Amino acid sequence: MEKISIKPKMSKINLNCMSFEIKLSMKGDIFRARSSSLAKIANVKVPRPEASSKYSYESAIQNLIPKIENSLEGTGKKISKVFVDNLGNVMYFVENIIYENKYELYNNTNSLNNMILSFTKLLENLYSNPESMDKIQEVSQILNNNSLSIQNRQESITTVINDDSNTVISFKDVIIEWQQYLNERTQKSYEDDDYFSPTTLESYNRNLWSYVFPYLEEHPEYNNINVFSENNVDEILNTIKCKETQRVLLLSLKMAFQFAVDKSYINVNPIAKKQIRNKKKTKKSKNDYEFIEEDERALWINYMIKDIGLKSNYHNKSDAPLAFLFTLLHGNRPEETCGVRWIDLDFSQDDFHVQNAYKTNPIFDKTTMKRIGWKNGDGPLKTPESYRHIPIDLLIKDLLIEHKKLQQKEFKENNLKWSENQYVFLNTTRTPFTPKVLSRNFLRFVRRNKLSHMVLYGLRHSFATHCRNLGMSPEVLAPLMGHTEYETTQKYYIHVSSKQKRDELQKIQQKDIQNYLGQDNKNLTHLQNKINQKHKSIANLQEVQKEDLTHYLELNEETLDILKTFITQLNEKNIA
Repeated sequence: MEKISIKPKMSKINLNCMSFEIKLSMKGDIFRARSSSLAKIANVKVPRPEASSKYSYESAIQNLIPKIENSLEGTGKKISKVFVDNLGNVMYFVENIIYENKYELYNNTNSLNNMILSFTKLLENLYSNPESMDKIQEVSQILNNNSLSIQNRQESITTVINDDSNTVISFKDVIIEWQQYLNERTQKSYEDDDYFSPTTLESYNRNLWSYVFPYLEEHPEYNNINVFSENNVDEILNTIKCKETQRVLLLSLKMAFQFAVDKSYINVNPIAKKQIRNKKKTKKSKNDYEFIEEDERALWINYMIKDIGLKSNYHNKSDAPLAFLFTLLHGNRPEETCGVRWIDLDFSQDDFHVQNAYKTNPIFDKTTMKRIGWKNGDGPLKTPESYRHIPIDLLIKDLLIEHKKLQQKEFKENNLKWSENQYVFLNTTRTPFTPKVLSRNFLRFVRRNKLSHMVLYGLRHSFATHCRNLGMSPEVLAPLMGHTEYETTQKYYIHVSSKQKRDELQKIQQKDIQNYLGQDNKNLTHLQNKINQKHKSIANLQEVQKEDLTHYLELNEETLDILKTFITQLNEKNIA
C-alpha cells in the first residue's frame, strides 16, 4: 500500500490578509471602478482589473468583483469582503485559503476501486451538511466517469470542492422573501413608522409577477442574486412601454436588491442609483385632459346636479353623480370619496373629516406571495397628512342632507339597520363604491353628457387648480389636499387654464402695441403706420396671425406661390 496525502478543503483561515482599494472615476458619462495593483500577489492574471457602468459607481463595482475573482484564480487567494473605510475609500480584502490536512487517504495505486471508495467516504464525512449534497452528487458523477484518467478525476473533484459558486441564491426567492417582509409591514398600524401601504405592495407585486418572474423562467441562468445584473434590468424595462410602469418596477427591484444587501446575500446594490431617463415630452392629446377649465366648470356642475335626480325615483339609483360633485367640490381622492360615512360629516359645523378609505385590497399566498384574490373594505389613508378636515361646500350641503333622509327612509322600508357609520355613496346594489367601479361610472357620465374626456382623478386636479386660480394661499391649499408641502400640490395638481394663457398674453400684446406707438424712432414708422391704418388695437395673438396671412397674400413674390395657395385654401375651409 502506498500512502497518498491529499488536502481536502476543511475550513478557511484568514492568513496574511491584504487590503486593496477600488478607485472610482468618471470617463465622460461612464462610471469606472479600478482595483489598485495586485502585482504583489504571485501568479495573478490581471494586475489591475477594472470595470465600468453607464449607470452608477455601485454598478461598476458590482461588475468589477467577478473580474477580481477571475484575476485571483489559481493564486490560492480569494476576495472576501468589500467595504468603505473611515476615509470614505472603497476597499476589499484578499485572504489566503488554507486547507487543514486532517485526513490521510491510503490507497492501492493499482486499485481504482479502492481509491473511489476511500474518496467517497472522505467526502461523506467532509460534507455531512445536507446543503452540500449537490457537490457530493457532482463528485460521484466524476468518479464514475471512466473516460477520465485518475489524475483528471482528482483535479475535477478538487475544483468542485473548492468552488463556492455552486451555492446559488435564487433571485426569485430573494424577491419573495422581501415581499413577505413588506406584507408583514402592511399589517401594522398606519401610525407606525414601519407601516407599508397594501396598495403599493400590490403594484410592486403585480409588476414583478408580470415581468420579472416570467423573464427568470425564460432565462433560468439569471435566477441568481449574484448573476442578475443591471443588463438584465435593462432587458426587462425595454419590453415595457409605459414610463410609470418602468419607474415602479425599477423602484421595486432597487428595494429588492437593497434587501439582499441588508441580508448579506450580496455586497453591493448594482442598481442603487439607476434611473429612468426622461424622454422629451410630446404634446398631450385630448385623452390626457387633466382638469376642468374655469369657463366649463359651471357646465360640469350643472350636468352632475341634473343626474343626481334626488327628487325623482330614489330607489335602485346609483349615488355616483352625487359622489362626483362631492369630489369636485372637496378635492378628495377616489378611495376617500368611496369611504365617506355619515359620521364623517358634521353639518352643524360644515365640516368634512377625511379619515377613512374604502378600496379593494389584495390577498396574497403567504408562501409564494402570488396574488390569489381581492377583498373590499376600509383601510388607512395614503399618508398621515391625508387625515384632514375640509369645510363642506354650501353648494352640496342641502343635497347631502336630503340624500341622508332618503337613504334612511329606504333602509327603513327594506327593514335594514341604518347608523351614522353607514357609507354616504352607494351603488345600485346599495353597497359602497370601490375606486375602480366609481371610475367606470364617471367615464360613462362624461360620455353620456358629451363632455371633454377626463378621468375621475381629474376632479381632484380641478379642485386644486380652481382654488389656486381664485387666490387661495399655498399654506391653506396644501393641507386641504392632504399634502405635507405645497410643492407637491403645485407640481402635480396645479394647471394653467387656456383663459389664463389668453388673458396674460393679451396684456403683454397690448403693452407691446402702446410701446411701439409711443417710441419716437423713424425706423419704426412702417410698423406704427401699419397699426394706425387699421384704426384699432390688435387685441391678441390670433389677430396678429390673421394680419400676417393677409400681408402674405398681398406680397408679389413668385417664391410664395405655395404659401399663398395654402392660405387661400385655409380661408376657404374656414368660410365653409
